[in-house]
Amino acid sequence: VGTLFFTILLARYLLPEAYGIYNLALSVILLFLTLSSLGLDNVVTKYISSVLLKKKHQLSSYNIYFLKLKLKLTTLSLLLLFLAAYPLSRYIFKINELFFLLIIGSLYLLFQTFESYFTQLFYCIEKTKYTSYKEIINQLLKLVFLFLILIFFRSSLWVILIFITLGFTSLILLIYDLITLKKILPELFSKEYHEKIETKNILKFIWFLSFASISAIIFSHVDSLMLGSFLAPEYVGYYKAAFSFVMGVGGIIAFPNLILYPIFSKMHINNIEDLQNKSVKYMSIVIIPAMFGLLALGRYFIVFLFGMDYYNSYLPLAILSFLILPHIFVGQFISIFTAEEKPKIITTLMIIISILNVVLNYIFIKIFISFSPLLATAGVSLATVMSWYIYLFITFRMLKKELLIKVNYHYLLKPLLASLGMYATLFLIIRTISDMNIPWGILLILIGILVYLVGLILLKGIKKEDLNLIRDGLKK
Repeated sequence: VGTLFFTILLARYLLPEAYGIYNLALSVILLFLTLSSLGLDNVVTKYISSVLLKKKHQLSSYNIYFLKLKLKLTTLSLLLLFLAAYPLSRYIFKINELFFLLIIGSLYLLFQTFESYFTQLFYCIEKTKYTSYKEIINQLLKLVFLFLILIFFRSSLWVILIFITLGFTSLILLIYDLITLKKILPELFSKEYHEKIETKNILKFIWFLSFASISAIIFSHVDSLMLGSFLAPEYVGYYKAAFSFVMGVGGIIAFPNLILYPIFSKMHINNIEDLQNKSVKYMSIVIIPAMFGLLALGRYFIVFLFGMDYYNSYLPLAILSFLILPHIFVGQFISIFTAEEKPKIITTLMIIISILNVVLNYIFIKIFISFSPLLATAGVSLATVMSWYIYLFITFRMLKKELLIKVNYHYLLKPLLASLGMYATLFLIIRTISDMNIPWGILLILIGILVYLVGLILLKGIKKEDLNLIRDGLKK
């Protein structure tokens, strides 16, 4: 919620052009941030966790080795970023101010890459409460700094100062990590004799995971980068406003899964297939109407939250609203491959989908740009949604082939039919409203919920025992 609020506030004050430039710079920096890790953070989790169980006296040796490797990768990434900053800003995106943002953003890259490294150590020692505290600090700091920037500085400095703020926030979090880890895991910083460790297998593992890491970051940011290379930055702003809003809503919707999943685990469910299907059944009841709700009311949400300047985000939002379902379920199913130690499958999937996404983005931009820039933005949205559904479909197939887990598609049908009825009802009512306002918006949301629930009950998509289960989960 804090991230969504920060995004809305940032976009609303920067306006589409500056917000688009901000996202272009951030996407480039995150790409080089990935190069500074190359899967190292995941390797750290594997090896440090193992050392803690078997060879705790080697903990400091591994930590020093990983930090030296991280320093080399970070130095290389910073050097490449400095070299690429000018040609990217001058010849690819044709935005002169982007050069200074990339140089200043290098501070964020430097602090964030080490901060992410130490964050993994909290998971290794199963002290995740500290990461929760840290995330609260992170969100509060960013919001406080953003308010100070908006109040005390002129608008021409806002984007530069925001990147300085991101770097400074990462530095504070890094200091928090070091102080906390030194307190709860002093062996990590031991100055005693450091044993020589076997590095050959570590480097092989890093090399393997690097492909997945690079593919993942390309998949996540290629849409913005390709939009920025073909269109003016304000269209990146329109797209990212819609995308960030959809992802924010998706994050909120996914929260019930955190409540219900442990309950399913304690039920008399004999295998992981039944557990996954239970999750699909109950999450579909929430996800599918949310997608159609955004489709029906999305343009009003955009104007209300982001301002009238982002009205052109309505078309990307209408398409991206269907991203919620694959985004949530892919994340859930990929975690199964991780738990079953199938990294090769994850890497292969990510490489295939990343290449496909780049190709689809290019094709749709070239097709639609001849009509209008806004349609090209919609084309990128379509490419993103198509890529994610193909990703979901292939993941389903791989679950069945590799792990003999079959996902029951029928659980999607009744929520889909009820959602279509809800959308049709909202569409007809909206046509009769000449002046949309907040009271009307609230009423439409309530009507939509009521129509959906009635339709779902009539279709027997939800039963009394389902409601009891959900109620018990909310109580806990």
